[in-house]
Amino acid sequence: MEKPSGDSAEVGEPIQESNETSEGFSPIQEVTETEVEQVAAEVKEAIRDEKVLGKPLPENIEKLVAFMEETGGTIEDYTRLNADYSDIDDKTLIKEYYKKISLI
Repeated sequence: MEKPSGDSAEVGEPIQESNETSEGFSPIQEVTETEVEQVAAEVKEAIRDEKVLGKPLPENIEKLVAFMEETGGTIEDYTRLNADYSDIDDKTLIKEYYKKISLI
């Protein structure tokens, strides 16, 4: 019989459930409506500048517009897909995913 790896909690042992890191902040941040509105305003302004002034769109705006046209996604979808999750531990990511799909 195999020995337990030590990764699982013993029965009755409390499990720490916190989204906060040792620095005291949550590593996953929700995209707020204000941020979405700000990016949307920047996109509109860049598109207007391109049409009126003939000035090309910045590369990041071009990518956002292409994403939205190809997928029908929103600015929030784009920011979530392009977020860097490499510094966030797996348990926190899974917990946030379950919150997002309303299982918790």
